[in-house]
Amino acid sequence: VFTSQGEQLPQETEVAAAVMAGRRWDPSWLADDSLLDFYDAKGTVGIVLARLGIDATFEPADDPSFHPGRCARIMADQSPLGLVGEVHPDVRDRFDLKPQPVAVLELNLQELERRLSQTDRQVKSLSRYPAATRDLALVIPAHVAAGDVQEIISRHRLVEQVELFDVYSGDNIPAGTRSLAYHVQFQSSERTLTTEEVNRSLQGLLRTLEQQVGASLRS
Repeated sequence: VFTSQGEQLPQETEVAAAVMAGRRWDPSWLADDSLLDFYDAKGTVGIVLARLGIDATFEPADDPSFHPGRCARIMADQSPLGLVGEVHPDVRDRFDLKPQPVAVLELNLQELERRLSQTDRQVKSLSRYPAATRDLALVIPAHVAAGDVQEIISRHRLVEQVELFDVYSGDNIPAGTRSLAYHVQFQSSERTLTTEEVNRSLQGLLRTLEQQVGASLRS
């Protein structure tokens, strides 16, 4: 990416970029026909950076190329790390793209490399103790990205793996919300978890999700 500097030579910045568009899920009788959007891209970059050991935040940003209100600057310790946004419909039309959301994210590779050099990443061995899996069906506000919910779940100390397997909106789901269902795998590297420990962890997750994103357990 080249940034104009007036009469001086433009500044060249290496960035990693990704574009997200189309159906959110593979065709299935379980899945709806919803489309990827800004919130999916924001959730995805948040998960990737968290797994790299970078605590990122998002600040509202204005850019004529992006949809108003659907653009955010990716920050780390008050320093810009990149940008995520949904392409403005006018820009999308100029490129003859389909009339559907197109989300774009950019990460400054030089800044990302600098941040990674400051993190203390550790590799852990695979657990030899069995895992316990529970299905967690939630009702959340429609604007909350599935990736954000998955990130919150994955932060739990006993959660080893999280997989979204169902999305639903319609009958029996309140207006302005949708249902997300996850396979949640609990596992310890020190011992076999008891049923009581797993259930207690699940209840703790529900409380956290309720506080952070307004989620409730689907009945």
